[in-house]
Amino acid sequence: VNRLCIMNDNKGSPTKKRKANDGRVTTDGTHDVNTGNTNDGGFPHISGEHDGASGPSRAENNISQLNRMEVMMMRMEEKLATVSSLENRCEQLEAKCSSLENLLGSTSQSTKEQIDSLHLQLDQNCNSLENRLESISQSTKEHIDKTLKYNEMLIRNQNWEYPAPVYTVNELADAGFNDAEAEHIYQTSQLLQTNTEALRRGNFPQSNDITGNGDRGPGISLGIDGIFDDDTVDELSPHWREFAAALKDFKP
Repeated sequence: VNRLCIMNDNKGSPTKKRKANDGRVTTDGTHDVNTGNTNDGGFPHISGEHDGASGPSRAENNISQLNRMEVMMMRMEEKLATVSSLENRCEQLEAKCSSLENLLGSTSQSTKEQIDSLHLQLDQNCNSLENRLESISQSTKEHIDKTLKYNEMLIRNQNWEYPAPVYTVNELADAGFNDAEAEHIYQTSQLLQTNTEALRRGNFPQSNDITGNGDRGPGISLGIDGIFDDDTVDELSPHWREFAAALKDFKP
């Protein structure tokens, strides 16, 4: 606090009592003039003597406070920098999370499409396999049925013998047939007997001229030519009946 002191040079004059700013009465011959402002930043007070003892201490105190405030501000700046860094980090993490969400969504959709495609492909493969299996099963069943029928045929014909008689040319001539009729009956009856016995044994006949061009293969080629009377036809009828029955009973 600045004070204005007015000294009394007349030592013989009585000392006037006065009150100091704090209400105390002074008798030291000095006169304090208080400016009425106790703020260091206001108007200074005028004093006849200076506070030599308190000045340095107050300055040191102010410097110390400034230093503490500077340290506090530095710490606050460091905290603000840390907060700013954390905010940037949070923004980066949010951006990364958003990117991962988008990637996950895209991956999920792609995976779903792949799974749907695989399901469709599996369904198609299963349907194809089912059709093939059904076809194979049907074919196998037919083959088994044919095999069973073939074996049953062989069992039925195990003791079978050709029942129709085959006469020689002389026997037929003695029976009243001319040479052409007798030869035709003999050759045809032998041919029908051979093919009928082969069918009954489960062997499909082999022909030396199955196509008419001299090709040999499975088949029956009778090669019967000419026109004959009813007696010739009647003589061959038992052989034709045996051949037709064997052909009907044959199960390849």
